[in-house]
Amino acid sequence: MSVGRNPGTMADDASIGSRVWNSPNNAASSNDNYAWSGAIVLGDRTHYLFSTNFGFTIPSTAVICGITVRFEKRFSGLFGNISDNSIRLVSGGTVVGSDLATGATWPNSDAYVVHGGSSNLWGRTWTPADINNSGFGVAISANLGGTFLLPVAYIDHVRITIHYDESLPVNLISFTAGCKKEGINLEWITASEVNCDYFEIQRSADGFNWEMIGKITGNGTTSSVSKYVFTDPSPFDGITYYRLKQFDFDGTEYFLPVVGIRTGCFQRNDELKIYPNPVSDILHVNYKAITQIELSLELFNQNGQVVKTLSLDSQPGENQFKIDVSGLQSNTIYTITITGNDRRQSAQFLK
Repeated sequence: MSVGRNPGTMADDASIGSRVWNSPNNAASSNDNYAWSGAIVLGDRTHYLFSTNFGFTIPSTAVICGITVRFEKRFSGLFGNISDNSIRLVSGGTVVGSDLATGATWPNSDAYVVHGGSSNLWGRTWTPADINNSGFGVAISANLGGTFLLPVAYIDHVRITIHYDESLPVNLISFTAGCKKEGINLEWITASEVNCDYFEIQRSADGFNWEMIGKITGNGTTSSVSKYVFTDPSPFDGITYYRLKQFDFDGTEYFLPVVGIRTGCFQRNDELKIYPNPVSDILHVNYKAITQIELSLELFNQNGQVVKTLSLDSQPGENQFKIDVSGLQSNTIYTITITGNDRRQSAQFLK
């Protein structure tokens, strides 16, 4: 994963060079207002332009893989050039790590130049706490030397991108929703957990607006497989979405994947009933018909694609059918629809 931010604080730092950066705050965004530093005497170097307070919120479990610094720069002057003097990262307000300055000439019109990269750590290791600290940033100094007149270095914008791998504290094997007579049965299995305090179960009718419907205590830190079950007795009509919000003991929270299920499987009608659920090979279908009629049966997968169609002859009253579902993909929710009696009845099952 990668996240980029602009600095919240810009400042001139005199720990290097002799020329001051004027209007340092102008380098916080790209708007043609510049932080600038100039010289009259040949051989001058600028102070550091400190860019810090980026406001990163990298998760505490993340592994920092690389750091990219981009800054928009140019120079002006006669008969010469400006180049990097020093470009280093800042940790806790202190300049650290490798100097990635190059001897390349600064352009004479605005252009972004990249230092570092997705796997470049600038000669040291970093923790999320280092990156999230307001004192994290980058220090830039320019070399105003050379045989030319009135050299001026301009910086219009500084931006840092952090590249990281996020290791969730819970290794989730599966999260499924199935149907029971009592309601929607939610089940999730974890392979391991680190500092897991509890899971909050949330429900939504549209996948955007969520409400908490329950809470289950986690298993702290464990490398053993853990299984959790929760039943929602009041799903929405149509599709109900569910997700898990996991909390660490320190209050850090993470959202785990969303599942959705058509609540027609929650038996609200007397005409269509199915069992067992979940099913392995044979699905039993009970259907109450008013008259002798040919029924049309369709099975849909989670993508709405038809995977099986059948025509069934029914008699008045209760009819029992056996449907072979052994060839369907496992750990998948399917919708069964029967059309008859001038009505269309649906239910869902987990294979």
